[in-house]
Amino acid sequence: MKQNYPAVSKKKLCTLFGKSRYALYDHQYRQQQEVLTDDIVLQYVHRLRSQLPRLGTRKLHHKLQPLLQNTV
Repeated sequence: MKQNYPAVSKKKLCTLFGKSRYALYDHQYRQQQEVLTDDIVLQYVHRLRSQLPRLGTRKLHHKLQPLLQNTV
């Protein structure tokens, strides 16, 4: 939203939507964390797929479980 209306302050935008500025920053932080987690999972998947290209989704998910528990 801020990119579309650079002249309007973050405080004004947050009050228009009934949110606090903390909620805005919290959302941005959670979004960044989600992107990082997705990238880590994709790296694991690519690594396993390069070693076992014919591995199915169920077995792939089973093999990723221990890695994902440590990541998330």
